[in-house]
Order: sequence, then C-alpha cells, then structure tokens
Amino acid sequence: MTNVPLSSEWGQMSLRDIALATGTDKLKHKFENKYEYHLGSQRLAPIALLEIGVKKGGSLAMWERFFPNATIFGIDITPQCATMATARSTIFIGDQANRQFLHDVARKIGRPLDVVIDDGGHSMEQQRTSFDVLFEYVRPDGFYVIEDIHTSYRDDRGGGPAGTPGTCVAMVKDLIDDLHFKFVRLRGGKDKYPIAELHIYPKLCFVKKADLVSRLAK
Repeated sequence: MTNVPLSSEWGQMSLRDIALATGTDKLKHKFENKYEYHLGSQRLAPIALLEIGVKKGGSLAMWERFFPNATIFGIDITPQCATMATARSTIFIGDQANRQFLHDVARKIGRPLDVVIDDGGHSMEQQRTSFDVLFEYVRPDGFYVIEDIHTSYRDDRGGGPAGTPGTCVAMVKDLIDDLHFKFVRLRGGKDKYPIAELHIYPKLCFVKKADLVSRLAK
C-alpha cells in the first residue's frame, strides 16, 4: 500500500471536517472529537480498522481519509452494503451476533486488529457477542470502541432500567473489575478480559486492551 503524506489535502483536515465531507452520522452524536483524541496518534500508521455497521458507507470513507495508510474492514448484515467496498476497504456480510461468523471474519483478515468499532445494531446480544468474540483479536494497546451504549436502557434493544443484568452497560461495569484484576484476584475473584484503560462518555465507550506481559508486571 502506498503511503499518503499528512500534507495531502485530507491530511490537513480534522476528523470533524472529514466527517462533514463524507456525510457520516457520527457528527450527530458528537463522537468525532473523542475518536480524534484517542486514535489521532495513529493517523499515519498502517493500522487495521474494523467497523461493524456500514450503512451508506460514510464512516468507512471517513476512516479511509483520516487514516491514509490503514487497511479498512466493515461488517454489515445488509447484502447491499457489499457495494460500498472500495480499493482500500473490504466488507463482510453477516450477523454480528453470530459468533462463528465473527471468528471467520477475524481469521480472513489474518492480522491483529488495531481498532474495532461497534456501530451495528446496538442490541444487547449484538454488542455483547461482538465484544466477547472480537476483543480477542485486538492487538495489545489497541482499542475496541462501542457506540450507542445508551441502548442498554431501551426495551426494544433488550435493555431495561439502570441495573438490568445482561446489558452492554452491565458488561462495561464488569470491565472495571477486569481493569483492577489484581485486587479482584486477591479476593478470590476472576477476571475475564485483559483491560488496560476504560474511557466512558455519554453513549460511547473506548476499551484499551492490555499487554499481558506488562499487565502482570505492574
């Protein structure tokens, strides 16, 4: 893949400006500044980015322009979304709640993922299954991002009132225990995911994966 210098037209633009130009709906939720803050340092890196939820292709176009040297992948359940693929992006058609499909996608990609973004169907089953499967394939120090976690409070997505078990927000709360795994283990508990950092915003969550060696050394 040919490197595109940051001095190109797109390279001079903020993620917000690129989002405006490509028509992604991330602006509606004011997510773009959070993405630039957490991922901006990787702008020229040859990262692998996977986004669940292609829709009209606005987000994929935004990521192509913001990360000029990245390999971009998308997942969507709608077959017509396959037409959104470009020379720099690959789109897989399938159900994000299907564990085998997700494993197959990760194996076809064939490399650790630097960034995974879940902007899919936003149901509890979809969000929790996708995280449980795909977090394994995120590289150490990579990010897994879940958008629209407020659906945990919506009955039509399988959520409910605050404190309802089995929601995405409930899972995120459990990740706080995984982040403090040493103290959990001291009290006889078990941690599930190697978490280095958690960043929670209204409707949005960034999960940074821990390097297992450095995690245990701390």
